[in-house]
Amino acid sequence: MSAMFIALVVGYLLFSLSWLLFSLVFIIPKLRHRNFPGPHYRSFLFGNAADFIAHPGEAHLVLQRYRARFGKTFQFYALQRRIVAVTDPDDVKFVLATKALPKAEAFNASVGAFSRDGLLTVPEERHMKQRRAISGRFNDDFLRSLHVQTSAALEEFAGILGDAAESGAVIDFDEMVTRLALDVILRCA
Repeated sequence: MSAMFIALVVGYLLFSLSWLLFSLVFIIPKLRHRNFPGPHYRSFLFGNAADFIAHPGEAHLVLQRYRARFGKTFQFYALQRRIVAVTDPDDVKFVLATKALPKAEAFNASVGAFSRDGLLTVPEERHMKQRRAISGRFNDDFLRSLHVQTSAALEEFAGILGDAAESGAVIDFDEMVTRLALDVILRCA
């Protein structure tokens, strides 16, 4: 056998293996869930990322448009990852209260750097202990108060930012956000 023939066979095998892997990761999962409500992916490789890239800083508005068009439960793709959005409060409560769904490692890896041992990223057994410890405090009255205090603090913050923008003043954004968070915490505690 000539070296050229061997190179062609190896090339064909590598191409076939690459196509198989690409299909398993990017194509087959999208085809399997194609009848589930949600926007059609623009690309097998990037999913619906183009919708979010086209509207930087407006991911929440893109998701609101998806919800208005596809209903309270829909799917979309971030690259190869399928994301199912559940937006009905009763459905969210059901999922959170009755299903023992494990936390995704990708979520823990991305959020864990910020929240450390917080409620969002701790292992299940510690999560349940932390939830029991705070569940009595997080009731409807507290959440209403938190909403009122947060709204008031954000209005004040927006006013400060507006004044600084008009006068051209430089402000320490980190200090302002820290003061805002501390204000809300102390008002609600």
